[in-house]
Amino acid sequence: MQNLNKLFTLFILIISLKGQSIDEQIDNLFFKKDFQNAIPLLVEKIENDSTNYLDLYRLGLAYKESYQYSKSLDLLRNASRQNSNDIDVLLALADNFYLIGNIGLAAVTYREVLEKDADNFRASIELSKINIEFEDYKSALQIFKSLIKRDSTNAFLFSQLAFCEFKLGNGKAAIELYKKSLQLNNYDVKNYLQIAKIFFIYEKYDSSFTYIKAGLEINPRDLPLNKLGAEVLFKMKKYRAAIIQYDQLILYGDTSSTNYQKLGFSQYFVSGSTINSTEADSLLSESIKSLSKSFEQYKDDPLTTLYLGLAYKDKNNYETAIAYFDRTLEIIYPDYISDVYTHLGVSYEMKNDYKSAVKSYKKALEFNPEKTSIIFQLASLYDRNYADKSVPLLYYEKYLNDTENPDSTLYNYSLKRISDLKESLHFTNGKK
Repeated sequence: MQNLNKLFTLFILIISLKGQSIDEQIDNLFFKKDFQNAIPLLVEKIENDSTNYLDLYRLGLAYKESYQYSKSLDLLRNASRQNSNDIDVLLALADNFYLIGNIGLAAVTYREVLEKDADNFRASIELSKINIEFEDYKSALQIFKSLIKRDSTNAFLFSQLAFCEFKLGNGKAAIELYKKSLQLNNYDVKNYLQIAKIFFIYEKYDSSFTYIKAGLEINPRDLPLNKLGAEVLFKMKKYRAAIIQYDQLILYGDTSSTNYQKLGFSQYFVSGSTINSTEADSLLSESIKSLSKSFEQYKDDPLTTLYLGLAYKDKNNYETAIAYFDRTLEIIYPDYISDVYTHLGVSYEMKNDYKSAVKSYKKALEFNPEKTSIIFQLASLYDRNYADKSVPLLYYEKYLNDTENPDSTLYNYSLKRISDLKESLHFTNGKK
């Protein structure tokens, strides 16, 4: 059946092209964007004459539009060699370089186009996009400024210039440019989002939400706008409104751990300020459900486990509350806190503040009792700076007793110091 369909399609194509020259047939297929059927005609034509660069260009273009970029590249290169001044060929070649991931050569080729045609709009736009991709916002900004001088009615140019200004730290200038873009095209939801984001960064939440609402009037289901709207309401502590917004966001498919967490927080906060006990208890139950869904996705967020503990405590389920509080403590005090205290101890020791150094080392050991190298550091500190040598002796012995696989250097040094200190203490005690 499939073969019959193909034959029928080919028959219709032959009938429709009957009486046309091969060039007319190719032009007609290109006009219809039927590149698959144009390819064999161009291949046949080039086999008879490979000196016509336009045929090479058109075949390269047909392959490019058919996502066969490696075949397209060779043909476009050959076409460009035959006529290096044809702007369309160079643009297609630059596009092809970009599509295969060779962005550097794409940029070089777009610049080559601009050397031949300084006012080429598409080459300027594509080059500026590459600059943005490489985070060269200053170069992109200069291109957009130049283009706006030639066309001050293009909303896209103003939005791109605004983006560059924002990336360069000029938030206020970016807002004004996004507003200008909206004046020219007030249906671009992305511009509302960008302005709202900048106001959010500046902690101007009322202004941020104004633009969020305006954007949602155009596209109520826009996920980024809905998400930012929920964040803004949460920041403004409008938790009842935030509950509605997070519910909507989850309904639209954004079921991330963060969204369930913020929904759970909002439900918990509202439950605590609700006079009606039945409603408060219902919200508390909903909070537990939301926070549990967040916890299922990511089990190492201490705020999630903390509020789960609080919610269960408020529900008088103390056993479960304790389990979540314990989990919170496990997450809050990971090994790196021990490392921070260790480095703090070293810093105090270098400043000759031995009392503070000892406190820091002991705190580090408290957070990570298995890190016995801290015991050695305490032994070494007492050994160098305290008159009572019985203290470092105890710590050296503790280090050897508590360490399963001690570092050989530290092990040998500890053995020697234990021997020396015992001998020293023996003679000191003997003199007494």
